Amino acid sequence: MSKTDRAPEVSVIICALNAALTLPRQLKALENQETELPYEVILVDNGSEDDTRAVMEAWAQEPREDKFTVKVVDASATPGIPAARNAGARAASGRVLAFCDADDEVSPQWVQAFSEVQDKELAGGWIRAFDANGSPRPDAFGKGLIATPYLPHVGNCNCAITRARFFEIGGYDESLPRYGYEDVDISWRHQEADGVMRFIPEACKFADALFTQKGWTFHRRRRGAAFVFAENTTRRHKERL
Repeated sequence: MSKTDRAPEVSVIICALNAALTLPRQLKALENQETELPYEVILVDNGSEDDTRAVMEAWAQEPREDKFTVKVVDASATPGIPAARNAGARAASGRVLAFCDADDEVSPQWVQAFSEVQDKELAGGWIRAFDANGSPRPDAFGKGLIATPYLPHVGNCNCAITRARFFEIGGYDESLPRYGYEDVDISWRHQEADGVMRFIPEACKFADALFTQKGWTFHRRRRGAAFVFAENTTRRHKERL
């Protein structure tokens, strides 16, 4: 029996918007995973206007010697990362949902590392950042979960949770801003519902898109706006305890 004849252990979910230029690198990384586990890749198009959908469809049709399966999901009806990630989760069938981004590159051990996630756990991996010249930026992300004055959180670009737990806590909140706060919110809700946080350094991903001048400015602006929203909603979370 081939790996693709077995139910996937891990569903890799990648949401993309106008990512035709960056997505192929991530897809190549997923082709080179060092694991014997069955896994699937869910590609979610959130309304791209470039060739992202064509890149997804072409890659889904490539022969891959029964290494893994691919699904392409149209999530253009509802713009925003929370809705796109939820659409990917609904299409997934793996025990573990592992989220990464279309403009990064996961390590060869990434799928295997996140396959260790257990019930009641939300796990974050190691985000290793680089600038536009390829120089390491260890100041951008620490090696561990991301601290806040309230509770720690994972980064959505590199995290995993069991499918059962994801839907038990309601998935991502689609009432949130389109970008920049959904990872904080789901981490907090998970912990408020007696969930366990875990850091898995072997689940490493390499990020450089943020550190072009344009990309970093955009990220700071959107993330900053989201955290203004967070300040106004932290009380809602604390009142649940």
